Amino acid sequence: MSNSEEDHLYKHDYIISLSPAMSSKDQERTTTKDFCDFTIKAGGKQFPVHKCVVGSFSEYFKKMFTTKMKESYSNEGSVKEVSGPTMASIISFIYTSCIILNHDNVYDVLEAAEYLRITSLKEYCKKFFKASLNGENCLKIRSYSNRYNMDDLVQAAETFISKNLGAVLKSADFLQFGFDDVKAMLKLESEQDSIDED
Repeated sequence: MSNSEEDHLYKHDYIISLSPAMSSKDQERTTTKDFCDFTIKAGGKQFPVHKCVVGSFSEYFKKMFTTKMKESYSNEGSVKEVSGPTMASIISFIYTSCIILNHDNVYDVLEAAEYLRITSLKEYCKKFFKASLNGENCLKIRSYSNRYNMDDLVQAAETFISKNLGAVLKSADFLQFGFDDVKAMLKLESEQDSIDED
């Protein structure tokens, strides 16, 4: 486990009492593979899992196992859209209810959580973004928030931008902005100035 101050450990509150038992199952899954009935392939790696466990957490896998997709008749399936390290983190989260998020992995985890339709994990990514908003990352966070329909995070990012425009203008991400993006940012600042005056 990383000791970096920028790493955030999140636990899924709903199954926190099951963590010791599920952690044991996670260890068995990677060693003896007891009762594993499916193998997920991602990023050149193979992950033995229990269908009933991953299908309970992920709407993507639930659909895979319960509809007439070829994987429902097979004991393995590929997820090409998710890298090996990201899939390893997500499967560990499913079994242990814990995940470490940091600036190096959170964007990949969010994309995978959206693709695999794991709502609780998407919420933890959102919490991480809200806690780590700064002048360097707020534009990227706003972009991802828009893409994945996280309206409250879009609002938080826009509020941050409007109050810290000077720092945002110095960020590397700002240099990649187009004219329409700049107009939108200036509008945010103008709206914030109006609020402050009231």
